[in-house]
Amino acid sequence: MKILVMSDSHGVMSYMEQAVIKEKPDIAIHLGDCVSDAERLGRTFPALRLFSVKGNNDWTNGSLETVYETDFGKIYMCHGHMLGVKSGLSNLVYKAKSKGCSIALYGHTHSAHLEDLDGVTVVNPGASLMLGCYAVCTDGKWELKRIL
Repeated sequence: MKILVMSDSHGVMSYMEQAVIKEKPDIAIHLGDCVSDAERLGRTFPALRLFSVKGNNDWTNGSLETVYETDFGKIYMCHGHMLGVKSGLSNLVYKAKSKGCSIALYGHTHSAHLEDLDGVTVVNPGASLMLGCYAVCTDGKWELKRIL
């Protein structure tokens, strides 16, 4: 199973579309700040399973967080602004663990990040609007990538 994770597209679709074409994921996740971009991506690639959460710049209906179960662990997804990720990741790790998740995905900072913290794999794909940053998980192995 291949999962493509993007965040903070802020209206820039081209890098997300290129990432889908390049990676050919089974699932795509958008972590907010232009959830409408995720909806547009879904219309462009209708066969793609797509999950999204709202960010601090999203004023539509939708969830601020969600959990997705995979064969390699439960994934906690959020934008991160409600957990203060710009000041540290302890709230994110705590929240993921409280939901039984071994993986926590977040955005908001626009900076790509991959680290194991207290038994939780923490992944920020970076901002897709900047150099086309994204993250990919293939059968439980995480990588940070970019289009440019």
